[in-house]
Amino acid sequence: MGKRKKIGIFAGNTHTYYPRQLINSIYDEAGQYDVDLHFYLGLEYTQFMAGGTGGIEDINYQYSTIYDYAFFSHLDVVIIAYGTITTFHPIPKEYFYKNLNGIPCVIISDSVDPDKGVSVRTDNFGGIYSCVEHLIKKHGLKKILYISGPHKNNTDARERLSAYRKCMEDCGLEVTGDMIANGDYTEYVDDIVEDLLDRHPDAQAIVSANDEMTVSIYRVGEKKGYKIGENLAVTGFDDIAAAEYQDPPLTTVRQNGLKMGAAALKQAMNFINGDPASDTTVPAEFICRQSCGCPATKIIEHSPESLDLIDQYNTLKQNYHRSLVGPYVIKDLIAYADDRMRFFERAEQILLSHGAVSSKIYLLPNAITINSQDEWRKPDVLCLHSFQERDEINVLEVPIEFSRENSEWMADFFASDEHSSYFNFLLFDGKRNYGVLECAIDSKQITEFYMISVQLGTALHFLEISLEKNRYQKQLQEQNKLLNANASTDALTGVLNRRGIYDKAVESLNSHRSEHMIAIMADLDHLKEINDTFGHAEGDNAIKVTGSILNETIGNRGYVGRYGGDEFLAIMSVRENDNKQERIISIEKSLKEKANAYNEISGKPYFVEMSVGGVELSCCENAEFSGIIEKLDEKLYEAKKFRRSTVVRNCS
Repeated sequence: MGKRKKIGIFAGNTHTYYPRQLINSIYDEAGQYDVDLHFYLGLEYTQFMAGGTGGIEDINYQYSTIYDYAFFSHLDVVIIAYGTITTFHPIPKEYFYKNLNGIPCVIISDSVDPDKGVSVRTDNFGGIYSCVEHLIKKHGLKKILYISGPHKNNTDARERLSAYRKCMEDCGLEVTGDMIANGDYTEYVDDIVEDLLDRHPDAQAIVSANDEMTVSIYRVGEKKGYKIGENLAVTGFDDIAAAEYQDPPLTTVRQNGLKMGAAALKQAMNFINGDPASDTTVPAEFICRQSCGCPATKIIEHSPESLDLIDQYNTLKQNYHRSLVGPYVIKDLIAYADDRMRFFERAEQILLSHGAVSSKIYLLPNAITINSQDEWRKPDVLCLHSFQERDEINVLEVPIEFSRENSEWMADFFASDEHSSYFNFLLFDGKRNYGVLECAIDSKQITEFYMISVQLGTALHFLEISLEKNRYQKQLQEQNKLLNANASTDALTGVLNRRGIYDKAVESLNSHRSEHMIAIMADLDHLKEINDTFGHAEGDNAIKVTGSILNETIGNRGYVGRYGGDEFLAIMSVRENDNKQERIISIEKSLKEKANAYNEISGKPYFVEMSVGGVELSCCENAEFSGIIEKLDEKLYEAKKFRRSTVVRNCS
C-alpha cells in the first residue's frame, strides 16, 4: 500500500460563515476518499477587536504566516480559498505560486494561471446584478448605495462591485464615488455605514457585498430611524444561516459554500488521481425575502444549508461552554512555566481533554519578533517538542529538529491507518511568532481550539521568559560563585586567601561544634633571602610549593589559606578518638618529609622549608579566632628557633 496523499487547505477569516462552509464541506466530503487533509487557518480577528486600541495590523500579519508552515507537510495538492485569506492582509497569488514550487492548486473564488492549477468560482457578477436589478425594476428605487468588500487582491469583491456599477449604468442611474464604501466583510463596519448614510440621507437602498456587513447596516439604520424593508431596502450576498432570521429576513444571493468546497475537493482529487482537472463555476441564486421591500410569502423560509433552530441553539450553547474554558488554559500552563517538560505535558493533556485525537506542538528553534512592516522569511527548521497520539502523551527532552527538505519522514512516522484531518493553528503572542499547533479534531471545534492556541501562544511567551530568567539566574549564580572564589582565593597559590581562610575558620568553629579540630600555622623559611638572592620569581615559586605541600597534606579534611606574605594557615577536623597533639606532630612530620622530597628533585639553588606550629581548637558558637592566631604565633615562634640559618644550597 502506497503513502496516503495529502491535500492542504489554506483558508482565512474563518470566524465568518462562508469560509466555515467551505471548511465543513471539504472536511465532510473527504470521508469518501483515502486522503489526509491538512488545514492551515488564518483566523484573523479584526472583528473581535472592533473599538479596540490598535495593533490589529500586526496581529493579522502574523496570521498570514501560517501558510508558510504548510510546506513542512510535503503536500500533493493545495486548495486555496483565496478570497478568504486576502481580507485583511492581502497576499499576492504569485507568492503562493512561488512557494508551491510546482504543487498543483485549486483556487476558490479567484482566477488561476492555467499552468498552476484550476479555479472554483461562484457567479459573483450575476448574483449582485440580480440584486440591483430587482431593487430597480421591482421596487422602482434609484438612490442605491453600495458597500464593497476589500477589493485589493480580492476578485470576489471586485466582480461584485463591477456588477453593481454595470446594472446601475444599464438602468440609466448615476453612480458617484461617494455612493460606494469599502468594508471588510465583517459585521463590524458600523462607522462605514454611518458615514455613508450621513453623506446620503436620501438613500433608498444599500447593497452589501456580503451578508455579514448587513448586520451593521441593520444596526446603524435602526439607530438613525430607518425601517429596513420600508424606507431603506437592504440586500446581501452569501445567504448565511442567520440571513432568514434577521428582522426583516434578508434578501440575498445564495453562494453555496458547501457546493464550492465539494467542487474544490473534487478537482483536487482529479489532480491526485491523474484525471483532467478543470475550472468550475457554481451558480449563484437570488433569494428574495423582506429586507428589499417584498412582502413575506412564508413565515420562515429554510435554506437547504440551514440548521434546525434547536440544533443551532444546542451547537451555540456547546461552543459557549467550551469557550469559557479558554481563559483558564493560560492560567493552568503558567503554573508550569518553570519546567519545560511539565509545561508541554500539561499542554498536551489540555488538548486531549478537549477532544484532540492527536496533537503536535512544533516550534521554531528561536521565536521570531515580527513587525507588520518586516519582511517575513519562511522558516527553514521546525522542532517537535511534544505530541499526543490516541491518549498517549510524549514530551521530548531534546526536541527533534527537522527542515522542510527532510521532514517527510516525520509525516510517515505519524501516518494513521485511516483518513485523518489535521487543523493547524499559529502559535504566537503579540509580535512573537513561536510555531504551529497541529490537531486532529472535528471541523466544528475550530473556534474552541483556536482559543486554546491563542492561550498557548501567550503561555509560550511566559515559558520563554521564565526559562530565560532561569538561565540568567543560573549564569548569575555561576558568576557569583566565580566572584566569591576570586574574592576568597589567593591568585599566586590557588589556596584560600586571608579573608577566605579566616571565614572558613570562623564558620567551622561555629558550625562543627560536635567535631574535633586543629589549626596549623606554617611559615616559609627565609623568603626574603630567596627573593634577595635569586629574585622574586623564585620567591613566588617557593610560596607556591609551600601552598601545594600544605594542600596535599591537609586534603579534603580541612582548608588551607595564605594568611600573610609567607605564612599559611590550615584548619582540619580529626577523628574523635585521635590524640590531637599526636595528629599535629604527624602533620608537622609529613610537611617536613614532603618538603625534603621536593628539595631532592627540584634542582633549585635553595631549599623550600617551613616552620610549623599547631594548636587544638574548641568548636563552639560565637567562637573567637583572634585568640587562636596568638597561640599559633607563639608555637611558630618556638619552631623558628630550629630552622636553618640559610636556605641557599652549598653555602659555607
